[in-house]
Amino acid sequence: GSVREILVVTNRQPIEDSLIKYGSERAKTMSFDAVCVWVPKNREPGSVSFPGQAPDPSRDYGLIDTRTIHAEEIENHLDKRLNALRDDLVQVLEVIDQAGADAIFLMGHSMGSLLVMETLRQLDLMERRDILDKISPVVLASTAIDNDVFQSQLNSIENRPEPSVIFVSKDDGALGLSQRLRGGRARVGRGTDIARLQDQGIFVIYLTELDVGEVTRHSALASAPAL
Repeated sequence: GSVREILVVTNRQPIEDSLIKYGSERAKTMSFDAVCVWVPKNREPGSVSFPGQAPDPSRDYGLIDTRTIHAEEIENHLDKRLNALRDDLVQVLEVIDQAGADAIFLMGHSMGSLLVMETLRQLDLMERRDILDKISPVVLASTAIDNDVFQSQLNSIENRPEPSVIFVSKDDGALGLSQRLRGGRARVGRGTDIARLQDQGIFVIYLTELDVGEVTRHSALASAPAL
């Protein structure tokens, strides 16, 4: 088997039990943990076998260790991962360009929108106008980026691909949670700054009124029958 580390965020009240760590009561602040989970080798894909009185590590999942971490550690981890993914996406776009593509449809969903914007910024810094000119359109959905961060990204991209389209929904539950975790800073995908986006030449499509058949509405673009 193998040990996998999972980042956990909870609003449960901490308790003195060092193994369980959190009870059923809600706390006023969020807590962050890194949890090490044992993943058995002999398991059916998609199945989870919980240990009983006599755990079998060849078959059962198990909790190995937990440690409390700070939000800054999560941000540093995500930044490193984002930089690696950005470089990979730049390379993919370079390969597509070299293959002779006439146009490139680039889309990002949720945190993927941050990856798309950072990739566009990197291409602009590399002066790859040849690739940027081929990207049409750029589509962002359920964008999990702070409004101010997004504006900073836009301002740093001199050769921005057009057209740019953003799908927003004020009822996006996942973005609402993300906003609370980040100190209340509004997310682009919640549609709180539509007029400003439109003034910058971005097409904004409002999904709030659509029947999406999905509780959090975070995947409204994919789950709405009308789309």
